[in-house]
Order: sequence, then C-alpha cells, then structure tokens
Amino acid sequence: RTMKSVYDTAAKAIVSQKYRRPSPKFADQTIHSNNQIHSSLACDEASRAGVAAALMLDEEGYLAEAHASHVAIVKGGTFYT
Repeated sequence: RTMKSVYDTAAKAIVSQKYRRPSPKFADQTIHSNNQIHSSLACDEASRAGVAAALMLDEEGYLAEAHASHVAIVKGGTFYT
C-alpha cells in the first residue's frame, strides 16, 4: 500500500493517540535524537492507517506537531502555527 504525499491536498492525517510529543520535562530538546522514537512510532501508525501524517499531541492533549513536520492551520483567514 502506498502512503499519500503530505503535499497532496486530498491527503488526510490522523491524531496519534498512542504517542505524544515528549515534553522538555522528559527529553532534552537540544538533543535532537532524544525526540525521534515517538515520531517514528507515530509515522508507523499513520502508514498502517494509510494516511499521510500523524498529528501528535503534547502531554496536556494540545496539538503539538505532525510526526515529521510542524502544523499550520488557516481558520477564518487567520494563520495559526
């Protein structure tokens, strides 16, 4: 099964319920490799679901980022990051 490109306007994303973006409390944000396992696992979850990306939440349940990129939303003509 081929996963859709994240640049495909018809691509869909899922919210990863299993894997959260690690907080600075738990992973040193200055050491990039500390943060990759969660993103890799979320990517696997997205791939199994046949979607382009997994949206990851932070420890409090707020949208943090996608598994391989940041997230931006346009709502009512306003750009949110």
